[in-house]
Amino acid sequence: MGKGRTIAGIIKENIARNRLCHVWVSVSNDLIDAARRDLEDLDVHVPIVALKEFPTGVKVAQIRRKFKEQCKRTEQCEHKEAGVLFTTYALLARGGWGKGSRGQLLSEWANKLENDCVMVFDECHMAKGLVAKSDEDGDGGDGEDADTSYDVITGAAVDDDDDDSDDDAGRVSAWK
Repeated sequence: MGKGRTIAGIIKENIARNRLCHVWVSVSNDLIDAARRDLEDLDVHVPIVALKEFPTGVKVAQIRRKFKEQCKRTEQCEHKEAGVLFTTYALLARGGWGKGSRGQLLSEWANKLENDCVMVFDECHMAKGLVAKSDEDGDGGDGEDADTSYDVITGAAVDDDDDDSDDDAGRVSAWK
């Protein structure tokens, strides 16, 4: 099973546990279609919305409305509140994490929901540049400790010539 399917399986399990809203960060906006396919192949029918569709300064409530609208258009949509917010490392690095930025919006999306969230960093080795050089404590923020209520999933393609296995489980890791 590949990384995308493994990530989709983690999201499916969390939706079954009523953890409905998730974040998927990847290297390219083109991969949103692959993420959709991986979720649909596991019978997970929830909207996937690209963060780039929203202007900076948008509120979390507007994103939730977009999920509800997309869910209404899909017969198989199981949870009108569920969804995956998809973005890229480049978009997050470009906008930073300050007030009104997409990085701040992503953090609010993950922290201010009524249920926990899974935050996926696919191809996590590409996350260089997401933390500002002036960020002394390394948390990507303004020095205040965030009250996080999300699990972090990382996935990266690795070249392991010593392992002849086709199993990708070692390429996906999780933290709380």
